[in-house]
Amino acid sequence: MLFSTCSPNMTRRERIRAMRPFYILYAIYMPFCFLLIFSKPVKDSVGAWTIDLAAGVSMVAMLIAAAAGFARQRDEFQRKLLTEAMMWGVGGLLAITCVWGLLEVHTSIPRMDVLFNFPIFMTITAIAKVAIFRRNPVGNE
Repeated sequence: MLFSTCSPNMTRRERIRAMRPFYILYAIYMPFCFLLIFSKPVKDSVGAWTIDLAAGVSMVAMLIAAAAGFARQRDEFQRKLLTEAMMWGVGGLLAITCVWGLLEVHTSIPRMDVLFNFPIFMTITAIAKVAIFRRNPVGNE
């Protein structure tokens, strides 16, 4: 997944074990994210609180799992490549939200839901990771 840098000499089973927290947390996050996007629960209802907190907690848990995996990474070169990919993700997210915000102020474009920020960051980071790891053959997984 995008926050993991598995060593090239890891077995398939070790890679799956390293990625298991992301698979589980992503499987929890996405249904709640889609519920928030498509159902639009009534404000201040118990359902809204439950769905919001479940999506938020699973997102924070994913970030904590990524940080723990990042700290466990012993290969400095792969850590550098992942850091570079995450910087592209942060920069891309910042660029998109700034431009969209300016358009919201000065045009009639619809508001961008804050809920999209984390998936945008993950997508840009994943694309950057693929590009960076392909450019550096030593870092290929």
